[in-house]
This record gives sequence, structure tokens and C-alpha cells, in this order.
Amino acid sequence: MALSPHSRDLFHKVIQASGAALDEWASTAPVIKITKQIAQFMGCKSEDAKEIKAFLKKQKWEDIMDISSTKFDPNDKTKDNYIGFGPRLDDDFFAGKTVEQLIEEAPKKPTIMGLMTLEGGIFLLFGMKPEDIKTYSGKNITNAIKYRYAAECRAGKDAPGLQKDLIEYFVNRDAPTTPNPSFYLQRHGELASDLMFNQEVFKEADLKTKHGWPIYFYFWNHMSKEMYDSVGSIAKGAWHSYDLSYSFDQQVYPQDKKGDAEMKIQNYFADFFAQFAKTGNPKTDTIPFPKYTVDKQEALWIDPDLSVKSRVWEDRRKFWDNLSEKYDYSPLRGRTREQIKNRFSD
Repeated sequence: MALSPHSRDLFHKVIQASGAALDEWASTAPVIKITKQIAQFMGCKSEDAKEIKAFLKKQKWEDIMDISSTKFDPNDKTKDNYIGFGPRLDDDFFAGKTVEQLIEEAPKKPTIMGLMTLEGGIFLLFGMKPEDIKTYSGKNITNAIKYRYAAECRAGKDAPGLQKDLIEYFVNRDAPTTPNPSFYLQRHGELASDLMFNQEVFKEADLKTKHGWPIYFYFWNHMSKEMYDSVGSIAKGAWHSYDLSYSFDQQVYPQDKKGDAEMKIQNYFADFFAQFAKTGNPKTDTIPFPKYTVDKQEALWIDPDLSVKSRVWEDRRKFWDNLSEKYDYSPLRGRTREQIKNRFSD
């Protein structure tokens, strides 16, 4: 909304969480193809967009949900319907331009950007059986890399090299000599977080900063004891969307409870959002919120006791930067360089 020529002049400040426009799932959704496939599954013979729309409007929503739930797998990146109904870079809405081009030309707005410190935790651990957690190993990550994240059907000729480098960094690096499920769950959570959110959020923050956007960056690290206990305290870091109940009336995790530490953080959050809305700067007398720079990469670290950290996960950022230079296919964007340049989204 802050980038599109149709809407960007309606806002004077931005609070951006839960990812970035550069993330794979935010820019590659094959909505048109998936819509046609659903219509075909339901008996539509037409290829005309208006006729397909008219056909689907006559169907019961329960039947559409049944088809989309049984014929599609939104969690499998090797399938061409991966996150079929996610965000889409519409040519008209974005004037046929890339996100990078829009960041450069759009009015520069003060922006708060943030990440949870284990965004991918929910996607990795939620619903996992206790027996699977107890036996988790490097083999689980290796299989995910080979058959999902850098599968040959997606990465093509780059697959063998990408797989080798990813396995070396996220599986073999500093690996324990004895079985250690917590170590590998943490590593897999970090890998999933980088692929789904972190690295492209960092890239967007850097791009905006270079083009004159005032950026304020935070990392939310805290989760309640009840949250950690519910998953056996097996991986450290805050999960994707955990912060929603601190800002909105939306309890994403029923097991979460708010004690004194959690209320302290909620007050921090409310204070710097209010200050940002009023002045464009989230810093208060009690909250040391520095402006982000590409050089120092300073960010607010959100725990019950606030702190400022610099160059968080610097080694991982360098690893992904080197990978992007080395290979044509990007696991972070789900596309080759040429496809990214041409805004390929199918």
C-alpha cells in the first residue's frame, strides 16, 4: 500500500511486520492459474476469465473450500500451487514495476519494521508429534533442503550446489557429536525463518534506507513461559504472529498467558507505536529506539528489559548474500534472477 502509485499518497507513516514485499510468498502467488484449476476441478470448461468468474460465483463456498483443501497443498514448495492465494504483484496496482523500482520512486515515509526472532517456529513445530520431536535430527533438515527448499524441480542446475551449501551451513556447522533434537529443531527453525521472512525483510530495510526512507527496526524475542512450556522449550525465539495479541484483540496462541513481564512489553509496544504515530519517531524517554542504518544495523531488542543490538545474525546475512551472488536461482525469492527482473509470478 505504501508503494503502489494508487495508494501510497494516502499514508504518511508505515508500520510493517509479518514479512516484506520481497518475500517469496508475498510476490509469487499463482492466483490466476490456481483459480482456473479450481474451476476445472469443479466442472468449468471455459478458459475465459469472465466466464470462469461467473461460474465460480454460482458455486457453494463449502464446495470451493472442499476442492481447495483436498486438491492443493499450500505447504509444499515443490508444488506449483504453493500458497496459491497469497499476495500477488498485480501489474495495474504496481504499475508494472518491481518492488525495488517502487521503493526507489515512492515518497519516503518513516517506517517501523520488525521481526520475531524465530518466525518459522510455528510452521515447523506446530502439530509436530512428541515422538517426532524426540528423534529430530540433521536428516530432517537435509531432506527438507533436498526435496523442498532447493529441490531440483525448482532450482534446476543450481540444485546440487545449493543443497550442499545449505546442508553444510544449517546442518553440519558446529553440529553436536551425539543426538540432539533441540539443536536441529533450532537450526531448522532458523532456516525456515530466513527463507520465509528474515533475509528479504533485511534486504528491504537496507534498500529503503539507501533510498532515504527513515527506518526503525526491532526484534521481538520474548514469549511467555506458558508458550515455551507448551512446546517443551525445545527452540528459543518468538514465533510468527505471537505479537498480535499485544496490539490487537486477537489471541493467536490460546496457551499464551500474560503476566507482569508480558504486560511490561505490551506497554513498551503501545508507547513506541503511539509516539511514532504522533511524531514519526518511536523513541521515548524509556525506549532507546535508534534509526536503522546499513552500516550499524542497530535495532531495538524486545524483551522485558529492552536493549539495542547491532548486526543481529550478521553471519547468516553474509551467508545468504554470498549464496545470492553464487547462484542464479534464489531460494529466498523462489525464482531466478531473470524471473525476478521480469516479475515472473507463476
